Amino acid sequence: MKVMPPPNFDKGLTARQQVLIRARIEQAAKYAQLWAFTVVVKAPLPVLAIPAEEVANPIDAFVLATLEAGKIEPSSPADKATLLRRLALDLTGMPPRSNAFPLNFSGSI
Repeated sequence: MKVMPPPNFDKGLTARQQVLIRARIEQAAKYAQLWAFTVVVKAPLPVLAIPAEEVANPIDAFVLATLEAGKIEPSSPADKATLLRRLALDLTGMPPRSNAFPLNFSGSI
């Protein structure tokens, strides 16, 4: 059995400190499996006040549920130029040059 601190360490624990540590472990040190080794369980989608067909994807359902709980109206969807500007800022940290996205904004991305 390993002892901490190791025996060659200059400062050891007193008997009282050992008793306190042992008592603390017995009081609250419950074993729980590390989260990385647990089975992932899909969370059920929250019930929303808006129709289900208006929810674009499951993540949006959780965001909308949080907004509903806070009585906050969701923002309108961003236009394509704004989405491309956000993409450029996320990827490069800089706003796009005017000729960076030679796309027709009337079509799909």
